[in-house]
Amino acid sequence: MKVILVGFLIISCILSLTGCRQPTNEEVYYEVQKHFNNMNSYQCLAEITLYTKDISNTYKYRHVYKMPDKYIIEVLDPPDSKGCITIYNGNNAWFYHPQINQSMLIKDFNNSIEENMFIGYFYKTSITGTSVKLNSDTIGNQEYLTISIEIPGNNHYRKTQKIWIHKKNLLPYKLLIFDNKGNVTVEVLYSNFNYNIDLDEEDFSIKEAQYNTNSYLLTRLKKENIIELNTTLYKNPYRVKNE
Repeated sequence: MKVILVGFLIISCILSLTGCRQPTNEEVYYEVQKHFNNMNSYQCLAEITLYTKDISNTYKYRHVYKMPDKYIIEVLDPPDSKGCITIYNGNNAWFYHPQINQSMLIKDFNNSIEENMFIGYFYKTSITGTSVKLNSDTIGNQEYLTISIEIPGNNHYRKTQKIWIHKKNLLPYKLLIFDNKGNVTVEVLYSNFNYNIDLDEEDFSIKEAQYNTNSYLLTRLKKENIIELNTTLYKNPYRVKNE
């Protein structure tokens, strides 16, 4: 009887220790990969700070992304650029400035700095790249997995990227872009993620946007909650959403 009791206690201790074991960075990374494999689209808020020498400028955007390479960017701040829209359909980009009612089309638009700020592009680069570095970081009382990768191409100002992913809810929190000297050139803080929103090819139709600006960019997108303007979203852009 004593032998059985001792054996039971040993097994209980082993199970208890196993249940309390924190997942390794590699295990969290595997879960992140599974999470993004199931992602078809998303929208979020992005607070972006650009650093040049001793000067920094901060902007607020709304990102809408559809896999594998389509996106919409809406400027929320500063006021003089508020409402500016960029639509990229995977090949061409269309820019619209509502305050001066002017637009511009750029064909074969690729390798822009904007794409490096989208989680979708980071994920594509991380799964196709050969150099992925994993680490852990604690901000406040929150635990994050950090993933560092090299940016394709030979741009001295965009050499590497590092992203912070919350270990529990797997939501991206922050992304940094470094130059070839290790200096931070871009910082992105993400919030209010909404995965797998309802998008179709029409949402990225540059032709329709050009000929029907008000209806397409304002009425339709707001109706579908793709660019829902809600100031309550910006009360705390730094918060981590726990699930």
